[in-house]
This record gives sequence, structure tokens and C-alpha cells, in this order.
Amino acid sequence: MRKIYNKDLATDLIERNQKIAIEAEKLKKLDITTLRILPAKGKWSILQCFGHMNIVYEIYLRNIQYSLEKSKAKHVPSSGFYIPGYFGNKFYLTMLPAKAGKKKKSMKTLKKFVPVMNEKAIDAFLSHHRIFTELIRLIPGQNLGKTKAASAIGRIIRFKLGDIYRIITAHNERHIIQAKNTAELLSKSTDRLHLTS
Repeated sequence: MRKIYNKDLATDLIERNQKIAIEAEKLKKLDITTLRILPAKGKWSILQCFGHMNIVYEIYLRNIQYSLEKSKAKHVPSSGFYIPGYFGNKFYLTMLPAKAGKKKKSMKTLKKFVPVMNEKAIDAFLSHHRIFTELIRLIPGQNLGKTKAASAIGRIIRFKLGDIYRIITAHNERHIIQAKNTAELLSKSTDRLHLTS
């Protein structure tokens, strides 16, 4: 596994997360009816896509901040780079959205990550996203290899901090694309039978 330098990772993630924020702001401008519509039975609305990302954000932001505080208390110095963990990297690659023209296998969502309909979901997402972006800006001074945090699944699975930053970013990219695709589908469709109450 190749080294990833902290500064390079921070630059890449800031750029990718800026694009995510831009897309979220665009989707926020849609009318509330469109945001609530289920594109098909068993498929999430745009608001539910954001609700799901919020559930994951709330867990990971808490876990990252806890791990950073522990690392600071132990005076763990930054190494300037880290080497991705085998499972962390594998999970990151699984989370990445499909490339243009290629379909990626959908992942079964655990019950605790299934979102409810919340009209404030995009605002909540943007608030979490700002916090996450500020944490990314701190990456150059962090030890991304020695500092580990619990995964969203639970404490039994821990990832290197560098892997977690990449996993969250890929996860958000994946669901922003899902939300955008839903918006595009609804703009072409006159069938709004899946409007939620």
C-alpha cells in the first residue's frame, strides 16, 4: 500500500467536499414536494438520502473528535503521511461511487442507518459538512495512521483516521449522486404516485 501524504490528502478531500457542498446547495433549492417524493417503491427520496448521510455523519464526527482528543492528550505527533489500512482502504474503494457508464452494486443498508423523512435534512447535512471540512483542514497536523476511530458500524471495527476521512467523503459522493439522479428522474417524470405524507 502506498504512502499518502497528509497535505496531499487534505487538498484532495477539500476539493471533493467543496463539490459535495455545491451540489447539496443546488438540491436545497428544489421545492419541498420534489424533495419528499420517493422515485419508486423502496427507493429513497432526496431528503432521505440526506437523512442517511446525517446519521453516518453524527456517528463519525463524534468518533473522530473523541479520537483526536485522546491523541492530543497522549501527545501523538503528526508523521506527515500514513499508509492506508487493508480493510479501511477496501471499505473506501467499495464506498466510491461508480464511474460513468458503469453500474456499482448497491449496498444493503443496516436498519440503524435507514433515514426518516425530515424537511430540515439538507440544512443539517450542510452543518455537519462544515464541521467535517474544518476537521479536514486540520489533517496536516494529525497522525492519520496511529490515530484510529470506531467505524459507524460500532467499536468492534476501527479504522485509521486517514481511512475514515476518505470513507466519509466517498460515502457522501455516492449519496449526493443518488440524490441528483433522483432529482433528474423526477424532473422528467409526471408520475408522482410515491409522494409521501
